[in-house]
Amino acid sequence: MSSSRRPITWTATPTDAGRVEYDVDKVGTFTLGYCTSTYAGYDDQARLEVGFGRWREDHHPGRGGLLQDAPCINTITLIGGTSFDPAQALAYLTDPDDWAGWLTVLRSEHGHTVHAPWATCARTAYIVARLVQDFLERPDAPDLLAAHRRHLAPARIAAHRDHLRAVVDELDEWNTRAALEQQLLEIQEALLADTPPPPQPAPPAWRDYHRAATRGGETFLLGTVGATRPR
Repeated sequence: MSSSRRPITWTATPTDAGRVEYDVDKVGTFTLGYCTSTYAGYDDQARLEVGFGRWREDHHPGRGGLLQDAPCINTITLIGGTSFDPAQALAYLTDPDDWAGWLTVLRSEHGHTVHAPWATCARTAYIVARLVQDFLERPDAPDLLAAHRRHLAPARIAAHRDHLRAVVDELDEWNTRAALEQQLLEIQEALLADTPPPPQPAPPAWRDYHRAATRGGETFLLGTVGATRPR
């Protein structure tokens, strides 16, 4: 048996946020949970997140920060956490060569965040994969997912409201632009027909093209920016 695959034992404690704190004997704590860092319409179960230590904040620790009771593997203390595909974690249990970088393992060195050595990564990957297996097979897995979604609901409600406001603003912008383009079209058609043109409309308020919701919208605003941008 590879040294990276030595058996582990742990104590598991569910949290109100739908995560599980795994206190791995002689190693430290790993906190597993469903994905928190993606768009709210995304499938929460498509990725899992691990915090190397007791992850109790709303937001995932990401690449930085030393969590309480962080694991120490091969004398190296892990920092932050990462997200990953649970299917890749389970595949790693059956095929140790199926690595493909599915888990990012970081340490702090001279004040900089760097990748841990390979042996530490391999051991960490095995531990996390075993904990993922337990996490997904837990009898209370549906309850954990429900708790996860309830926990994130207030932040997601705020995000959806922000998105809705942005969409409404975008629609108002393009409705105004559509009316303007129609007026300009009628002026050109009148000139071609040698008939009196309608009054020239006022230029629209300038809008930063970087704020367009689509690539096509950005291209359009770039094309009209010279005529509308304030001087």
